Amino acid sequence: MSYVQRLAARHGDSARRLCSPTDVRFDPQLRVGGGPPRTPPDEADAPAGTVFQCLDKTGNVTLAATPKTLPVDDRDRRVAAGDAGLRTRSARIDDDSYRITTVSIPDGAVQVARSVEENTRVLRSLIRRYLLLALAATVIAALLGRWIARRTTKPIAA
Repeated sequence: MSYVQRLAARHGDSARRLCSPTDVRFDPQLRVGGGPPRTPPDEADAPAGTVFQCLDKTGNVTLAATPKTLPVDDRDRRVAAGDAGLRTRSARIDDDSYRITTVSIPDGAVQVARSVEENTRVLRSLIRRYLLLALAATVIAALLGRWIARRTTKPIAA
């Protein structure tokens, strides 16, 4: 089960604690407008670099636990209104790619986002390595094929 699924499990109890203004850990500076990132519930389970944003039932941002505001569109508003349970999509925010999941909770929704830039860098590195390996294998195969062809045709040429 993914972190987002665990966050939404038990009728959104963990997500509701994250968005609750009565939570003991609540810091008023975290209302829309800034402040340091808020500690997510079940932090040990949250992947590094995960950011959160809470929406009310109308889809307005009530708490932004990230310096970057995550985009909210009509489908996210439908999730916040309770018309859909979960939505996952990709978005670009300030030249970074994010994977954003919007989870419905009884009081609205929680958006959970994680940058995919590190994954992109790793994939690019793997592609470069694979291409270099494929090029080396092709050159070795060509040289080996030429050597075998010369050895087998040497008696015919003689």
